[in-house]
Amino acid sequence: EVSKASFFGKANYSFDNRYLLDVTARAHGSSKFAPGHRWGTFPSAAIAWNIQNENFFKKIRSANTFTNLKLRASYGLIGNENVDPYLWQENVNDWGWTMRVPNPEFSWEKQKQWNIGLDLGAFNNRLSLTAEVYKKHSYDLIYDRFPVPPLTGSSSLESAVNIGSVENKGWEISAQWSEKKGDFSYTIGGMLF
Repeated sequence: EVSKASFFGKANYSFDNRYLLDVTARAHGSSKFAPGHRWGTFPSAAIAWNIQNENFFKKIRSANTFTNLKLRASYGLIGNENVDPYLWQENVNDWGWTMRVPNPEFSWEKQKQWNIGLDLGAFNNRLSLTAEVYKKHSYDLIYDRFPVPPLTGSSSLESAVNIGSVENKGWEISAQWSEKKGDFSYTIGGMLF
């Protein structure tokens, strides 16, 4: 049986619908991990600047060309517990032989991520463009069955561990055109990455 608990807090702030701030904090606990490592805290924050609401942008917007322009950025930490329960514990088979070595440090897999994006709308938002750069760094990767070196006298012993990291980074650009004529409407879009 797996026991879980979560706590969640969120705060939003908007100044004149121009400057936006969103802060979130999550705390998750899971009995899948070793005692002392069952809780993980995962904060995130996002900020945005609605440029289209600035006075200097109104002249451009009144020309019916650019109708939306937002610059945004975010950062967050998330956790992964997608493993079987009891992997951190010793496992003994029916004959009393140890099949898995306990790991008192077994904990959450984590991922840090940040991105910066620009959203643009034009021609009464019939055209929308989004450009974004991002970076993801996953670490303390979970390997639920990791062979222990045969120095222990048995090559069949296993242990659940947090080991290694992976990094992904890149950019994306997407565009979409939407049109409506009476009862007929269509949308065309594409993406580069």
